[in-house]
Amino acid sequence: MSPPAPTFSSPIKGSGGSGSYYQGSQGGVVGQPVPLDTPDPNYRDYMQKVRQRIYSNWRFPNEAGNREISGRLVIEFLIGKDGQLLKAEIVEPSGEHLLDISAMRAVKLSDRYPPLPDAMRRDVLPVVAVFTVKLRAGQSSTFQPFQ
Repeated sequence: MSPPAPTFSSPIKGSGGSGSYYQGSQGGVVGQPVPLDTPDPNYRDYMQKVRQRIYSNWRFPNEAGNREISGRLVIEFLIGKDGQLLKAEIVEPSGEHLLDISAMRAVKLSDRYPPLPDAMRRDVLPVVAVFTVKLRAGQSSTFQPFQ
């Protein structure tokens, strides 16, 4: 089975998984995570590059496709000024270990994201990504936004 083309969606407000605050390396609050699919023009172009890196490292587990596994998970991660992945954690697991591992692996393998643009005026960028997987027998595997 070829890897699906993932799509990320913003967390639903009140879902309990996002909106956490990260402490920066100098003890200051970094802020709320920016959704990977943000429409905000201050982040949109950069986040498109981040999404493409994650897409290119996605390896969907064959076993998940064979078992027609579906699920939704939320990963929050920190990107440093130089593009280094500083931290990544699953804040809402899917309940399907295979999906959680493959999504986290894609985020981690993408390390060395593009450096943060000077216009962002940030040393650390917190990001939130929602992975939703829906597999059906006889169809190719795809990621679809959470509805």
